[in-house]
Amino acid sequence: MKAAIYEDIEKIALKDVETDALPPGYVIVDTKCSGICGSDRHNYYGEWNQSHTRAQGHEVCGVISEVGEDVDGFTVGDKVSMDCL
Repeated sequence: MKAAIYEDIEKIALKDVETDALPPGYVIVDTKCSGICGSDRHNYYGEWNQSHTRAQGHEVCGVISEVGEDVDGFTVGDKVSMDCL
């Protein structure tokens, strides 16, 4: 999948990243829109010591594309929004 990865101060790159197998209790969301919050800004300008492999944009909305075992109440195609921490 693609992710916006923090590479260095004021440098973010769109990269293909490997994903693990979907564990029970989780879903995969195809992100349609991602907000930029204060923590993203601090990382971008180098104000916080952050990993160079961290994906930016954790406040997202999108569509569920895959549902793991033991997930109730969600199906493929559902529109969702979340704040992933």
